Amino acid sequence: MDAVHAILICDDDADTRAALRRALRGHHVTEAATPSEGLAALRAARFDAVVSDFRFGPGEGDGLDFLQTVCLQWPATVRVLLSGSPDLEVASRAVAGGAVDRYVRKPWTPDALRATLELVLQRRGDGDLR
Repeated sequence: MDAVHAILICDDDADTRAALRRALRGHHVTEAATPSEGLAALRAARFDAVVSDFRFGPGEGDGLDFLQTVCLQWPATVRVLLSGSPDLEVASRAVAGGAVDRYVRKPWTPDALRATLELVLQRRGDGDLR
């Protein structure tokens, strides 16, 4: 990605957050460990994109619920869902409902994640959401 973007990563695993931060080096990255922390960060600052895991601990809901809230409250923010689930229903529900711009299956690679974000942010900048 040539432009520097503000990206919020939301994942309950500290190692995954660290890996995402490394993959997105060169951008302004903010970390959140839970959807509630992510929403607090979104209320405090503007983000170009949110990258969220699908599964969170008990009582936290899931990443799709979180990104649906992001879609409703910050519709211009690009939303990417990460999931290790082989369940195709999760992927189709995520993208078909419009709450997610892209679904990335784990394990992801830094290059693939960056390319996905670049594509979606570029299209969003052109006014094309898909």
